[in-house]
This record gives sequence, structure tokens and C-alpha cells, in this order.
Amino acid sequence: MYTFGQYVADKEKEGEARGVVQGRKQFLLEFIRQVWSDAEAERCARELDTAEFHDLPDIAGLMADQAAGRPPRLRTCGRTKPRT
Repeated sequence: MYTFGQYVADKEKEGEARGVVQGRKQFLLEFIRQVWSDAEAERCARELDTAEFHDLPDIAGLMADQAAGRPPRLRTCGRTKPRT
């Protein structure tokens, strides 16, 4: 039987997971803002806002984009897709 205590514990875990995702998104946006520009961060914010945790870019990928002189690429479905 699923108890109210288990329900509360599950909801707390969901809240913690959402907090981790939001924190990672904010960290990535700040990195993009510092490396590229505020305008690029704003463009990425819209994309990151709808991204799932496993679709978020990693710092190594963003650094490779910066070193190659291209705008930041954000993952979609686990793949890095170039901006069109």
C-alpha cells in the first residue's frame, strides 16, 4: 500500500530534482553569458528552459564550441545539433 508518507517523500525528491536541473541551467546560462554575450545567453535561455536534464550541454562541449569560434550548441535527444 502506498502511504501518505511515501507520497510526501516522493514529492520532496521531485522538488530536489527540479532544483538541481534549474541550478544546472542557471550555471550554463551564466557560462554562456561570460563566454559569448548576454544576447546569446538570452537565445539559449529559451532553449534550455524546455530542455530535459539529459539534454543539457556539458561544459566540455561548450568550451569546444568557443574554441572553434562557433556559437554554443545545445543538445537535443542526446546529440549536439548545430544552430541553423
